[in-house]
Amino acid sequence: MRVGDEIERGDGATGRVERFYTDNLGRPIAVVHWPDGSHTDHPFAGDGGWPCNDCGAETTPCDADGEPIEGQWEKYYVRPEVWEEAGLQSPLGGYLCIGCLEGRLGRKLAKGDFDPDHPDNEPCSLYSARLNERLEA
Repeated sequence: MRVGDEIERGDGATGRVERFYTDNLGRPIAVVHWPDGSHTDHPFAGDGGWPCNDCGAETTPCDADGEPIEGQWEKYYVRPEVWEEAGLQSPLGGYLCIGCLEGRLGRKLAKGDFDPDHPDNEPCSLYSARLNERLEA
């Protein structure tokens, strides 16, 4: 991701990356400007991935050649009310691995927690076993 790149929010709005900065934990953060004039800050792994806000685990890991590592991705979209229940402002309030999201919720995710209309919510070989299990439950 670079300055000027576009990113899509869960509600379909498209924002633009304005700049990057490093937070007090040393993590790179992307600042995204949205059409409604708002700005949001997103943790960003310099290798192109997205770390979990809570544990720091890479949610979309790639190998040294930049190829996705099968069976390790946790890219998903839950319904907005599930995200809010977990204490995040919006789907782009950050990223959580399945374990950390379930820890915040105090329960295991169920198929009904996921946005049924989002194409990323289809089980696939890239996804971790636990994500595929929740998507198929």
